[in-house]
Amino acid sequence: MDGAEFFNHFNQPDVNLTRLRQISHLKISRSYEIRLPLLWSEALAGKINGSIAANTGVGSVAGILKCLLVGAEVVMTTSSLLRNGVGYTKILVDDLERWLEVRGVGSLGGRRGRMNRMNIGDAAEFKQKNYIKTLQSCKQSPWTEQEKMAM
Repeated sequence: MDGAEFFNHFNQPDVNLTRLRQISHLKISRSYEIRLPLLWSEALAGKINGSIAANTGVGSVAGILKCLLVGAEVVMTTSSLLRNGVGYTKILVDDLERWLEVRGVGSLGGRRGRMNRMNIGDAAEFKQKNYIKTLQSCKQSPWTEQEKMAM
């Protein structure tokens, strides 16, 4: 395998039951949809023999950076370009260069995958702590403050 792409829903066909025809609707992604590509890019980084291409929900430099930091080697921003025009590419590149400059980083090569399980120590412990943090972030937590502190 040369690579894997996570997740392209650009062309999701449907069926018109009245006319018995396949139909397509253009559905461009939104920023909240980035979580699934982040999850799988992070989980598979370094574990598959091939490149990881992340898309869906990537519409800003923040999204691009998140995907690269968890292990994607390629990031696609098609929906953002459809939404904002091809000129938006320059904004993304300029913002990415600014982010690198502020941090004194020459390239993303050394940063790629820095936030994935293989680079954070005990993956099981990370997963458990992340799960607990997620549960604790709920507005209506089932735990008391004292129970949260004990976690």
